[in-house]
Amino acid sequence: MASSQAIITMANKLELVLHQIDIKGAYLNGVLNNNQILYMMHPPGYKLSDAAKYVLCLLKALYGLKQATCC
Repeated sequence: MASSQAIITMANKLELVLHQIDIKGAYLNGVLNNNQILYMMHPPGYKLSDAAKYVLCLLKALYGLKQATCC
């Protein structure tokens, strides 16, 4: 907290503009590129009788995917 206050104080003194970004949100809401095609099985507990016949094509990155950092 002290380092944040120091940065804000310095920016104010030097009349700089600060911008804030949300790094965690970028990983949670990442969009996959057109050349990144990922498929996954249905999650456990998915209630559909013919779910075993189908897979899901991901449109957005899931948290924890190594591809999430490329987005």
